[in-house]
Amino acid sequence: MKIQELNIPEKQHFTAAYLADDPIATSFFDYDYKSRDTLKNRMDELHALTYPREPLASYFERFNKRFFYTEHTARSIEKIKHPKGLAVVGGQQAGFMTGPLLALYKAISVILYAKKAEDELGIPVAPVFWIAGEDHDLDEINHVFVREGGVLKKKPLKQTGLSQSPASHFKLNHQEVDALIDSVIRSFGETPYTKDLLLSLKHDANKSRTFVEFFAHCMGRLFGEEGLLLLDSGDHDFKKMQSSFTAVLTEENERIHEAFASGIHELECSGFPAPIDVQDGSTHLFYYDKDKRSLLYRDKEGMIKSKDGELSFSVEKLKELAEHEPEKLSNNVVTRPLMQEWMLPVLSFIAGPGEIAYWAALKNVFHIFGRKLPPVVPRLSFTIAGQKEMDDLTGLGITPESLIASGLSKERAKVVSSQKPDYYEDVLQAATAQILEGHEAIRKMAVSINPDLEHVSLYNQERILREIAYLQRKMEHRLRKKVKSPLSILQNLELQLKPDGVLQERVFSPYEMINRYGPDFPRKLLSETLEFNGKHKWIWMHST
Repeated sequence: MKIQELNIPEKQHFTAAYLADDPIATSFFDYDYKSRDTLKNRMDELHALTYPREPLASYFERFNKRFFYTEHTARSIEKIKHPKGLAVVGGQQAGFMTGPLLALYKAISVILYAKKAEDELGIPVAPVFWIAGEDHDLDEINHVFVREGGVLKKKPLKQTGLSQSPASHFKLNHQEVDALIDSVIRSFGETPYTKDLLLSLKHDANKSRTFVEFFAHCMGRLFGEEGLLLLDSGDHDFKKMQSSFTAVLTEENERIHEAFASGIHELECSGFPAPIDVQDGSTHLFYYDKDKRSLLYRDKEGMIKSKDGELSFSVEKLKELAEHEPEKLSNNVVTRPLMQEWMLPVLSFIAGPGEIAYWAALKNVFHIFGRKLPPVVPRLSFTIAGQKEMDDLTGLGITPESLIASGLSKERAKVVSSQKPDYYEDVLQAATAQILEGHEAIRKMAVSINPDLEHVSLYNQERILREIAYLQRKMEHRLRKKVKSPLSILQNLELQLKPDGVLQERVFSPYEMINRYGPDFPRKLLSETLEFNGKHKWIWMHST
């Protein structure tokens, strides 16, 4: 394995500024994650606070014992119980078969940063992965992207339909799940690892009732030996532990909304786009009942209602609900980070590009409760290239930087152009000009005969130009056939390394890499020395 760091442009405007240490962008956070003093200062801040360590440890033990519980898991739980113990936290939606590679990279980032912090501070630091089980947007998690026939295809789990169930509660149809796993693994191609991979995925799927359970089984199998602690935000036991904090959210929702809106306003005044829409009167809480989730709003009279008016609560009633039936309320992107801060001793938060942008709006929200935003650390980002891709890129003289930044459209155009006669463009332009000049004389003659023929002659000219364009397309089609092999190489490179113009990690399943490089693929990445510097890591690997 060889690692090459790349400086590639980040599309998210605020995140690009944050990664570049722009002082305006970094001012939206309480800590500079790159500063040498940050971890110690954050540790001192957290050690002055109290956390429900015993209930947390009991919850982690109960939940994680269902998913590849190991001695390393037990050690991480002991770290949470320790009076000085802290946590590095990251999270993700419960994607089918873990979702795209970025979920794997988020977990790897959490594990490596926890080890780094533990070594640096000399105290126990546990890696914690927050599964967004409350999420009900199943269309975002119910599919896997694969390559078939030279194109990218989305293979969905069709049973999700119009369900509004959160991922923690949605019941999987095992027959359909098995069929989708078969289809996905088949698309990867046969390797020495395929058979065992298929068996392990089906085994984990058949033990799982919901999206979250399948996700947790997969992550537990991949990272149980690394001591990664899994947490389901939608789990009833965990929701009960949050009841007193959820009650605070019901009482303080107006102040929370004002602080959030001011954060968004400050971002916009600084020239950054709003990462989240500000919805007037939002409580930033959802009400969940009978597979339906409704965002709650505060009206002018102070009543809490759903948008359709079917639900209505006084603040006192909502607080009572939070205290006695907390599972009926869930957080949104504004209140979830706050709940995380209250429940866990978060030394650092590992964030993706979108998360960095919306956390920038939350400093005022945290300050209401006398808390600081934790250090927000960009997760590790990778592109994986095998020996074949390495050979093809080298042979074509293409650098990883140019591929990631611009794709290969220019290279494809160059290949086609290399087969064109030197006079190709000159002949086309000259011939077109001559035809237009001759047609102009005909058009004038037609108009002199009858002015009504002006429209007909212009239409006739358009038809002639269309025929020239048609012939040009046919010539270029024949040219592309002449260079089919190099174009095919370029197409396969782009499909493998920057599919549909986006980073590989946002599309491909981790299991495609595991099928190609073996079950120890995650461990290979974990064994490397990787810097948390916001740079993209290009990984050269050897295929089987």
